[in-house]
Amino acid sequence: MARTRRNASCPCGSGNKYKHCCIQSDAEAQRERARHLRLETKLTRQAIQWALDKHGNEKVYGAWNEFTACLLDPTSVDIDDPFPFARFFFLWWLFGGSRETKGGPSPMSEYLDHRGTPEDAFERRLVRSIEAAPFSFYRVGEVDPKRSMVMHDLLTGQRRVVLEQHVDARDAQTTCVFARVAVVDGVAGVYGVGPLAIDPSWVPQIESLRNSRSKLLGRPLTMDDLHEIDAEIRWIYMACLEQSGYGHCCPMCATASD
Repeated sequence: MARTRRNASCPCGSGNKYKHCCIQSDAEAQRERARHLRLETKLTRQAIQWALDKHGNEKVYGAWNEFTACLLDPTSVDIDDPFPFARFFFLWWLFGGSRETKGGPSPMSEYLDHRGTPEDAFERRLVRSIEAAPFSFYRVGEVDPKRSMVMHDLLTGQRRVVLEQHVDARDAQTTCVFARVAVVDGVAGVYGVGPLAIDPSWVPQIESLRNSRSKLLGRPLTMDDLHEIDAEIRWIYMACLEQSGYGHCCPMCATASD
């Protein structure tokens, strides 16, 4: 995915030069993505402490054990740890990943309801879009450095062009990651990514899960299906992580920790 030069033909196929066609809308999308990420980061930091005060450590540790399939020590939760795994967990839990919040408000939605400030429609759209997006396994395809990348969902087969400024093509291309991709107001971005890349030896197990579930349903998997098999998906990633010994850092984890 080479970067389009200003005087090149626009990729949209209009026949016009890029500088006279889609360059402004592309720049606006990048600004919107940066705005989304700043807001998500701010809300997450605020909601973490509120949720800890409301729910207490015992409930948080229970959610941690559910999230990690009991493969990681819950006392390792540290919201100030620069290693991005703690943030990864809180993004899953706050936005409704735990079975305790299925069918009810997520901790993040509870925080918005109880923080005592006026309703903000954009914040609600952001939160609902993230809550609606499941975690999945993605293979990173073409990368436009510091701008965007193509992500192929290994479970649903969907292809997404994701705006992401923290990825270097040399490190990311062909990497498999465990992540959540959400579309907010038409702009796709990553909202939670596992801190370690997936070892290629685990890809057959991912494909086996996809094939068995698709056969059972008689159709390809959808995003809604991924919510239903979230526990199986997470178990594969956590087992992969445990086996790896935290050896191969995901090149996208800078996004998770910013």
